[in-house]
Amino acid sequence: MTGRQDTIFALATPPGRSAIAVIRISGPAAHAAPALFGAACPAPAVFRWHGSSMIVACRLTRRWFWR
Repeated sequence: MTGRQDTIFALATPPGRSAIAVIRISGPAAHAAPALFGAACPAPAVFRWHGSSMIVACRLTRRWFWR
């Protein structure tokens, strides 16, 4: 260990055929990674409760993943 902080990345999805590949990036320059792919960093997510909207989201998710 040199005490140097590098920016590193690794494939986070298992090898094989898939529609997407998730990469994990960490380190001091990780914030610049989205620009390499032509994207901007999304705003931080905030959970907001609006009564029945959570139930609708659960039903949609269940319908999408468990057809």
